[in-house]
Amino acid sequence: MALQVSQLPKNVGVQVYGFDPMNLSAADISQFQTLFNDNSVILIRNISLSPEKHLELTKALGEPGIHPVATGRLEGYPEILVPKPYGLAISEDPEEIVGRIPWHADLTFTTSPPRGALLRAVEIPAEGGQTGFIDTARVYSELDASLKQRIQSLQAVHRMVYGQRQLGFDVDKQQAAEVSKRFPDVTQPLVQTDPESGVVSLNISPLFLEYIVDMESGESRALLKELQTIATQEQYVYWHEWQQDDLVIWNNYRTLHCAAGHPQKFPRTMHRTTLESREPMGKLLAA
Repeated sequence: MALQVSQLPKNVGVQVYGFDPMNLSAADISQFQTLFNDNSVILIRNISLSPEKHLELTKALGEPGIHPVATGRLEGYPEILVPKPYGLAISEDPEEIVGRIPWHADLTFTTSPPRGALLRAVEIPAEGGQTGFIDTARVYSELDASLKQRIQSLQAVHRMVYGQRQLGFDVDKQQAAEVSKRFPDVTQPLVQTDPESGVVSLNISPLFLEYIVDMESGESRALLKELQTIATQEQYVYWHEWQQDDLVIWNNYRTLHCAAGHPQKFPRTMHRTTLESREPMGKLLAA
């Protein structure tokens, strides 16, 4: 029996029903792969996964990778992240909002950003903790023809240090040099084609994207602001309200996501696997 699906709000993807990770047929796996290629986000509710099954499900879509800047890993399973709240100045105030992360696509400051991710809710907070998603393929498809033409061949620089500073880290020159040595500046096309599906998307990652190559700084800032403003309009943003044992899968080549944060008095535990890229999407700036 084929997997059943329904459309998620804002046309960001689909919710899948009748998905039994303990009893997946070859036809189920084939349909699962097609859904991943055809959508920004896939939601499966009430799916209890052991770490082994989480990895097995990841392998149905590709090769699990080890995140290069992990803030935590599940003991015995280096491919499974247990994300920790970002920030340096987390106070002892139980009402302090932690885990807030701006809009981004994962690891765009590397030449080979991951193809996707599988994030499962192990323990959800009583308040907050939502994750926002945007289908940047839909955003691109609805851009004015003149704007599409303007950005078609543009390249943009993505930097990890830029992202760290936006997250509130006080990165001095020495620290910036060390980070840049490990993660040199990378250029990514503003218009990106998914090599797996051929889908074209708007390739912005506001957390890491600093400027457009060969464009005057003021013009670059204005264009990036315009694109971000368009992409983050309410009509495109799906806010996922997590339930226990939700599994959300996103295609990183066509998805922006962000974390709303939650009061630190409430625990939030998520398990995440990452799908390795099968080919480079960007280039080193110096290359």
